[in-house]
Amino acid sequence: MRPVRPGNGFTLIELVIVITIIAITVGYAAPRLFTGFTTSGLDQAVRDLSVIVQYTQSQAVKRHKPYYVRFDFDEDLVGMYPRPEGSGLEPELEKKVVLPDGVALQGVKSPYQPKKDRGRIDIAVTSEGIVEPAVIYLEGPQNKVYTLEIKAFSGKFRIHDHYVEKTYAG
Repeated sequence: MRPVRPGNGFTLIELVIVITIIAITVGYAAPRLFTGFTTSGLDQAVRDLSVIVQYTQSQAVKRHKPYYVRFDFDEDLVGMYPRPEGSGLEPELEKKVVLPDGVALQGVKSPYQPKKDRGRIDIAVTSEGIVEPAVIYLEGPQNKVYTLEIKAFSGKFRIHDHYVEKTYAG
């Protein structure tokens, strides 16, 4: 038999310290990782909406024509189209994006229109590229809500990762 030499293993206190460090690290990182997985669809939807609004602005300016950004609650999509030449015509969307799975439109409102949470609502973009201000509510997994404010004129977004009630002076 070989004699046991000291230093060939770990002491109990060393193991406890290592396990404690691992537990603290996992406890700190796990919620951040989980939140990242559950909001990735919402983040994608925000990027898609931002792109549609910016593209609509550029098309309106380029073509010297008013455009609209359409929010369709029934189809969970957002698209853009030019103002129809004739009245009563159903416009065809030139560009559209379907919201990612698990993400839904919960409401859209502007100073010029009451809040809608079903059907369709259109936000105007002038031929100069000025965007009608609006507030968009998106809901994702686990009832996570994002509030997006489209700023007047610029069309830039202010993004809140929670529900924010926005009122317009009337």
